[in-house]
Amino acid sequence: MKFKCEHVCQNTDLVTYEQTFFDTGFNDALCDHVKLKRELLEEHRDEQSYKRIAKIYPDRELPGPLKKLVPADQFSYTEHVTYTWGSRTAQWHIELPAMIADKVSKAEGTYIFTETGDGVSRVVEGEIVVKIFGIGKIVEKFLAEQIESSYDKAADFTQTWINNNG
Repeated sequence: MKFKCEHVCQNTDLVTYEQTFFDTGFNDALCDHVKLKRELLEEHRDEQSYKRIAKIYPDRELPGPLKKLVPADQFSYTEHVTYTWGSRTAQWHIELPAMIADKVSKAEGTYIFTETGDGVSRVVEGEIVVKIFGIGKIVEKFLAEQIESSYDKAADFTQTWINNNG
């Protein structure tokens, strides 16, 4: 299932938005806001690029079919993000726990940043493909809805952060 969500953050420019979006303190606060626990496994930042690997523990109620595969208190995933400063496009992909990794053939996408007249648009595009007979589409829909909902909350938080720290 493909998904796409777009939000515009006002009163910022691309460089400021990039620095905020990839800032460790911002991401820790953002994860608290959208009810994700995050363990930063690796982070590399230099003049050309940024790379992050983080273990994410969502605080979410899982749908019944997914609960049968993964106990809610054991559900986590590893997020990989890479970005070249100024490129306007970050790549992300997700690795799932071994107990369900063979059931998810794709969980990846992009962040695309575009300057607008008075801010920056962030588009999150991705695709999730779940190969579980009879419930794959249900799980895909649940995951896409959770991602979109989290990014809606993240957009509000990001705007407030920029307003207060920019």
